[in-house]
Amino acid sequence: MIRVWIFLLILPALALGESPLELSQPGEPLLTMDAANLALGGSGESRWDTQSGLPSNPALLAGLDGVTFSTVLQFRQSRRDTVGGTWTENRQDFPAFQFTLALPAGWRLGLGYRSLLRSRGTYTLDRQLDDYLDESSDWEGDYELNLRQEGGVSTFPISVAWQRKDRLRLGIALSLLRANLFQEWSYSFPDSSEVFDRKVKREADWHGTAVDLGLQARLGKGVDISLLYRSGANLSGLSAVQIAGQTHVDEINLRGSYPASWSTGLSWSPSSRNTISLGWEHLSWSEYDSPIESESLYDVDRFSAGYEWKWIRPRKGLRPERRIPFRVGFRYGRFPGEEPVHGGIVREMLYSFGTGFTVQEGKGSMDLAVFMQNLDAGGTASETRWGIALSLRTSEKWKRRSLPY
Repeated sequence: MIRVWIFLLILPALALGESPLELSQPGEPLLTMDAANLALGGSGESRWDTQSGLPSNPALLAGLDGVTFSTVLQFRQSRRDTVGGTWTENRQDFPAFQFTLALPAGWRLGLGYRSLLRSRGTYTLDRQLDDYLDESSDWEGDYELNLRQEGGVSTFPISVAWQRKDRLRLGIALSLLRANLFQEWSYSFPDSSEVFDRKVKREADWHGTAVDLGLQARLGKGVDISLLYRSGANLSGLSAVQIAGQTHVDEINLRGSYPASWSTGLSWSPSSRNTISLGWEHLSWSEYDSPIESESLYDVDRFSAGYEWKWIRPRKGLRPERRIPFRVGFRYGRFPGEEPVHGGIVREMLYSFGTGFTVQEGKGSMDLAVFMQNLDAGGTASETRWGIALSLRTSEKWKRRSLPY
């Protein structure tokens, strides 16, 4: 069996050109939420009136009517500062979409997609040949190592939600986890014959099934709460490793487990124009059993807070959808793995603000968020990301019509 330990060689000397954080274990966490929630720092899911079509808590789907489609687009620019220099990059993400169908008696059915983690990029470095050959060789020179990597972890939730009057919402989702990883290592020896050139590639994929349980409740006097529990999942899959020019493919059965997580939220509306929201999320990444080789990971706690102010006062004859909100929020947390080049804990500070509007008669909404995400690895490296997010929710109520004859 080929032991693919080459990945460890690349970490100390990555060439700057793309974000090395996308190589962090188990992947770079994405901002998988709609623009309204992102503008509140991720703390908005406790709000009863949020009408989010892309919630992580399946109970929130009970607040949607008709047939609803929701999606979000994100654009960002990153600036990375290290002891080796500074560079920038641009990214575009399409992290989620959701279909929701309203059924009789307060029931809702949802089908969706969420991109949770991402790992991708192309990296190059030069190394001494002594690092590649054994000590008995007297061959001198350098060689070039290129790594191309692409993969991620996604989930496809199948959700059912139910609402009891105007006080309680419950939801359950069967989350189908899917992960894939492609890696290709290319060794180039410019000072030797091509016999020494070598290319190794690995393709791996694994899957599992988790269960999400959600609750949202109104406690009275403008206070709402939300709870979400995500079970862990057993993972299984297959990895195939091949050296270019050889017909043999080394296949390995993969086994592992995905960690559980939970989150809770609280919101308070002291008046019809003001809402304060808080959120706390815990992910048990220390219990992650990776199907492929991985570093030790740490549990992650994320704390978020947000504030919304409607700048048009309610008045007689003014529909609620005409009241434009201004939102601001922040989130504090960390990545589950260390910074892959210099090491160190990657701490996150997210600052955001935004607004939105609701289409007349509740047929949908558009929301905008502007965010700055600062990722700091203890002084050895930092990355600042500026971005915008635009989300769309469209709803249509189908009614039976009588024939014109």
